[in-house]
Amino acid sequence: MSALLTHLHPNTSELQLYISGGSFGTVPTQMLYGAPFEVFPQGRYIRGMLLLGAFPPFVQDHETGFDYTRSMNWRDYISVGPPSRFIPFRMLQHLAKFVIQSKLARQESAEAFIRAFLFDKMGEDEKKMYQAWRDKTGYEDGQLAREMAESNRRSVEKTWEGFLSTPEVLNSDWGWGVGLGGLDEEHRAGRRVLIVAGTEDDATNIEWARYLASKYSNSRLKTFSGGHIVAIFHMDEIWADFFAD
Repeated sequence: MSALLTHLHPNTSELQLYISGGSFGTVPTQMLYGAPFEVFPQGRYIRGMLLLGAFPPFVQDHETGFDYTRSMNWRDYISVGPPSRFIPFRMLQHLAKFVIQSKLARQESAEAFIRAFLFDKMGEDEKKMYQAWRDKTGYEDGQLAREMAESNRRSVEKTWEGFLSTPEVLNSDWGWGVGLGGLDEEHRAGRRVLIVAGTEDDATNIEWARYLASKYSNSRLKTFSGGHIVAIFHMDEIWADFFAD
């Protein structure tokens, strides 16, 4: 990332960086946000971070009593929680790969998988938000699920290593672990953090979002009634809020 920014913006003194991520993408986003400046020099120019459906570091914060497993569903507890750390040879990950690989083999089955995981769970209020968003953006019914399915298929087209290593990354301390919220003044001054969560999100539950909001300086938590992708339907409002003075 540092090399890419240097190539694209050689005059780094004029940089103002705003970084964002959704779901698993919130992990590398937070890594960049808290990275030591000797490792990521351009981190000095980060002015804000936006997290949508965020993951925290999978640590036990004894000071606050936070236990990342407490609000996990059984699916995630097994696939990325403690069992995934202690069962050797990535056996659980390979089993999950075997199941998901068959679902992503064809575009049609990948779309059905995405619909079952994200869209079929929507309550009536969120379905109305989804319809209003489609009316506003011109998206056809099923287009968003189709695009998500295509992205999922491309993400494992060449290698499954990223998928297989997900539990290891989540369960590492990202270099700062329980020091989350204990960043030095340079990592806090002049930065804004907006954390967005769905109140019915069963993938990245709202307790995780509340914990992150309590640990990051200059942070705010914004919630919407809905599940894991509800933020998509409110992005204009979210961006306006994020950049508001």
